Amino acid sequence: VWPDVWTDKQRQEFQEKHPWLISKNKKLGCKFCSNAGSLNEKGIHLSSEWTICEVESQALDRKLQLAALRGKIKKHVESQAHLLAEKIERTRGKHFIENSSEKANQLLISNTEKVFLTAYYIAKSNRPFSDMEELVQLQKQNGLDLGVALHSRYSATKIINHMAQEMTKKMCNHLIEKKMKNIKSH
Repeated sequence: VWPDVWTDKQRQEFQEKHPWLISKNKKLGCKFCSNAGSLNEKGIHLSSEWTICEVESQALDRKLQLAALRGKIKKHVESQAHLLAEKIERTRGKHFIENSSEKANQLLISNTEKVFLTAYYIAKSNRPFSDMEELVQLQKQNGLDLGVALHSRYSATKIINHMAQEMTKKMCNHLIEKKMKNIKSH
């Protein structure tokens, strides 16, 4: 796949030094430039030769071929188009990681909500805490994803106690507000 003029060692060295370097049909290309698509910067254009892997040396002598490829790579690395394409690639990778983290966080929140609702059902229905594990198992069999945490009887106790404390706080705050409003209106 790589140019015949390069030995395996040279190919490895070039790939380590330039991780964006790709090859197709023994011709070189740039991964960043091909992924960038088109650039919106005025006066900067991607080289189609680099985007579609058409960079090669026409020299007949091996030394001249090596020198020509080195020169083309050096010129490309320093080009404004390549630098902009590299910046786009770094930004894309950053957004991918942020989005993946956000999706994983949302999944954990969703799973925790489902477990809390199950615990709430147990408390509201006056069921024993030992029902928690069976209800979680039933929901999993029905295809619901509840994650892997907070499925035990002990967790149900903690969750229900937490909910009770929060509901008590909310109710007390509401009563205090109502009483304050009644006092102000007299």
